[in-house]
Amino acid sequence: MCGIAGIVRLSHAPLDVADLVSFYRVAKSNAARGRDSFGFTGFTLNQEAVSIKKGVSFDMSREQFLNWAYSHQLYGVIANFRGEPTTEFIKNKEHKDVQPFGFNDVFVTHNGTISNDKELLENSPIKGIFKPGEHIIDSYAIIEAYLTHGKDFVNHIQGSFALALVDAPLELKYLYLVRNYRSLYA
Repeated sequence: MCGIAGIVRLSHAPLDVADLVSFYRVAKSNAARGRDSFGFTGFTLNQEAVSIKKGVSFDMSREQFLNWAYSHQLYGVIANFRGEPTTEFIKNKEHKDVQPFGFNDVFVTHNGTISNDKELLENSPIKGIFKPGEHIIDSYAIIEAYLTHGKDFVNHIQGSFALALVDAPLELKYLYLVRNYRSLYA
C-alpha cells in the first residue's frame, strides 16, 4: 500500500501556515500506508525543486516539516509514502529509489502499478533518460510517457494507478491528477 498527497498554490504565492498544517495532517494520516519510505518534493518561489527523501517510515515532526517548508518558501509540495511490494523491495535505498521522482522540471508521485512500464521505456524516442532495467520502480515510466506524449501521456499508460504529475518549477505549467482504478481525492 502507498499513499500520495500534494498541495499547490496556483498563484505562486507561498503556502501559509494553515495550508502547511493541513498538508502535514494529510501526510501524517498517510504515514501508515508507507512503511518503507517517504519523500517530499517542494516547489519554491526561487524556481527550484527541493526534496526530502528517506528510506524509512515517515518520521518528521510538524515543526521539522514547517521549518523545511518555510525555509524554502514553497508554493507547492507533492509527497509519496511507499509500502513496497516484495517484487520491488530495495533494502538499502538511495535518493533515486524514493518518490517523488523528477527529471528536469517534471515530477511525479504515484501509487499503483504501471503494467506497460518496460514498453514505455523501450519505445521512448528520448532514450537515455531512464534505461530499461536501470530502475525497477515503474513510476519512472510515467515521466518518460509525459516527456514523449505531452498532455496525452495518460492514454499511453496501462495499469491500476493514482498519480500526481507536476510540470514545474520554473513556472507551474501543468498539474495532472489522474486515477485509474485507484482512489484519488481532490
